[in-house]
Amino acid sequence: MSWSWLNEVRGAGLLQAPAVEFAERQIGPDPGAGAPALLALARAIDAFASGEGSAQEEARFVEGAGAFFGLVLLAHTGDGEHVSREGVNRVRLGRAGFVDPFAAIERALDERPAKAILVEATRLAEAEARGDGPIARVSLAFEHALSEGSSPRAITARFDRTVFVGEIEVDLTRTIEATTGESEGTLSRSVSKLVEMLPGGRGRAIERAEAEVRLLPRLVGPSFALEGSLVMLPLAGDVRVALVLAYDGRSRFVSSKDLEAWSLAVADALGLAVENLGGRAKEARLTRVDIGSGAMCVSRTGDGLDSARLLLPSLRATLAAELGDPFLVAVPHRDVLLACAHGDGATEAAFARRVSDDAARAPHAVSARVFVSDHGVLGAR
Repeated sequence: MSWSWLNEVRGAGLLQAPAVEFAERQIGPDPGAGAPALLALARAIDAFASGEGSAQEEARFVEGAGAFFGLVLLAHTGDGEHVSREGVNRVRLGRAGFVDPFAAIERALDERPAKAILVEATRLAEAEARGDGPIARVSLAFEHALSEGSSPRAITARFDRTVFVGEIEVDLTRTIEATTGESEGTLSRSVSKLVEMLPGGRGRAIERAEAEVRLLPRLVGPSFALEGSLVMLPLAGDVRVALVLAYDGRSRFVSSKDLEAWSLAVADALGLAVENLGGRAKEARLTRVDIGSGAMCVSRTGDGLDSARLLLPSLRATLAAELGDPFLVAVPHRDVLLACAHGDGATEAAFARRVSDDAARAPHAVSARVFVSDHGVLGAR
């Protein structure tokens, strides 16, 4: 049971230890890399799925199996690495391809047979490594479009379906979904439109009037990487408030130089951002979910602004009326705000577990901490 090839996979990073531990615990003797390893993994998934494991056991299985599958893909393609951003783990394949090996394992646990799901996921990974998978294809086309024209720019960082052009964050999800299976001409037109609509490019100054209507707050956590001269204000604990200029499908973080150019004080800019966010209140959706012996309120609208709605006094008042005052609140990632009543131990424990799990798995993590909102004042729990 040597599993020596697992210890030799280049770019394995933090996936290596859980992958080896999973292989020794769930598979046993080493069948060898490549197809034999994939078949052994499929058998392990089928065996686990046929049992009655607890939620904690399933989470541990997914963690180990996902790490193992990630290393199988890295060994198979020979070009990539484990990458992590804000607590989210992915495997980069080739220059611009990304796969989520943990999502593949979760799908294989839910759908039968596991072998078919893993083969499909492997073929997708091969395409990403070649540069013609859904993510890599769009990312590389966007990069090419950026480099052309009178004001060429470059991608400064990539993670999954998000690319960064300096301080501009571009979510490629919509373009990926719209162009998968479409012609190269359709792809070229789509990414060219993205480039044309980018804010803050050379030769296109953002005027104050435009900024005032596009400013929005964005909550970020301790692992947020693009700091530099960006506007960043403390909120509570390890949560800070950044400002962004929001466009359709993309956003640009606001720097101190931006505010200086617009003659806007930080407090005034934050006030405008919160006001603009409040103007979108009709889009917010608040639902009630039973946990422990109590209930939790969830704001998950899908517009990327749910965590930032913690800044809205009107929402805090709504939550206080629903849950009592004070109440517990958390923003585990960008796309959700969670709250529950304060005082019941079982409910609070279930709430804290939910917050921790959400923060660990999300692509835009903010904080795993739970805070207390007491008559509108946010503080550490």
